Amino acid sequence: MPLEIDQIDIASIYSPPDGKVFYCGLWNGKILIYDFEKKTSKEVYIGFEESPIVTFENLGNNKLVVGSFGEGALILDTENITASINNPNY
Repeated sequence: MPLEIDQIDIASIYSPPDGKVFYCGLWNGKILIYDFEKKTSKEVYIGFEESPIVTFENLGNNKLVVGSFGEGALILDTENITASINNPNY
């Protein structure tokens, strides 16, 4: 699937079952959020300085665990695109 974005180094990709949005973990520690229906994207810094994002896990309730190679994991709220370290439901 071409993302129509030049010079983005993708390390991992996650999409919920509906396939409307793709969360692309980048080698620079950011996430590229790609809206497949609108063909739009934005690159988001969530707290990793330089470690590639290598894994995603859906926790439900608009929460994803985002794991890096070298800086641990964060919880991403996919509604307001904010990251946190602790989650009482995890």
